[in-house]
Amino acid sequence: MDFDFSSIYSMVGSSKAIFSVIAVLIVWLLRSVVLRSIVKGRLDIDVKKSWVTQIKNLSFILIFFILILIWSAEIQSVALSLAAFAAAIAIAGKEMILCFLGGLYKAMAHPYRIGDRVQLDGHRGTVSENSLISTIILEIGPGNGNYHYTGKVISIPNSVLLLGSVVNETNFKKVVPHVFSVEVKRDDNWQQSEQRILDIATDKTRDYIKLAQREQVAKEFYNIGLQPKSKIQIKDFQTIILHLRIVAPADQKGAVVQEIIREYLS
Repeated sequence: MDFDFSSIYSMVGSSKAIFSVIAVLIVWLLRSVVLRSIVKGRLDIDVKKSWVTQIKNLSFILIFFILILIWSAEIQSVALSLAAFAAAIAIAGKEMILCFLGGLYKAMAHPYRIGDRVQLDGHRGTVSENSLISTIILEIGPGNGNYHYTGKVISIPNSVLLLGSVVNETNFKKVVPHVFSVEVKRDDNWQQSEQRILDIATDKTRDYIKLAQREQVAKEFYNIGLQPKSKIQIKDFQTIILHLRIVAPADQKGAVVQEIIREYLS
């Protein structure tokens, strides 16, 4: 009895293709159900975004490994013939590979999360979405001293995480230290101005200091304390710069500074 090996191979290949489609559909269905339950849940909006991003990334990774397991024999048989092709793809897709590696670094190191205020690749803003390939931020500016959303949505490739530094202004804490500066005339009574703005800052941040103490955030600041403090810098012969450090909620630093400055100028 003769065996038609080509027919058998064709049947095996067809069954693997069908099984692959079924596996992908099952993962996709489970993904949809989980995402729907997260969206309808009562979680905070930033927590929802974080979970949605993680579920999406996990589903893609799961599908990838399932397909590798199903087609492992075929992949192994053509591995040698694809070596040169893979090398060409690696060269051509260098940036994409770096983005993927940056995504893995981000997943392991957790330099920031959704809702954090960060500086990446010269851009400053609030993290809106995370993925294995890129990070999307809502730009804040202009400059480091402003806290207004510009309306721009910036997509930054994760490759920058491997090539540069990340500045996280929130550092995963509800209450954080913040420094801002005020210029005063040297011929004025600058000591009185310094004391006045310190008194205003103390009054405006009193509740935040208590919050920090209740949440035991204070021990993170044991070297600098929680009370408002100031340092002076001579800009020129006529001008002194007062650098003031306060503690405030990470997402309200700009508003607190504005309250202090407005009352100081009134």
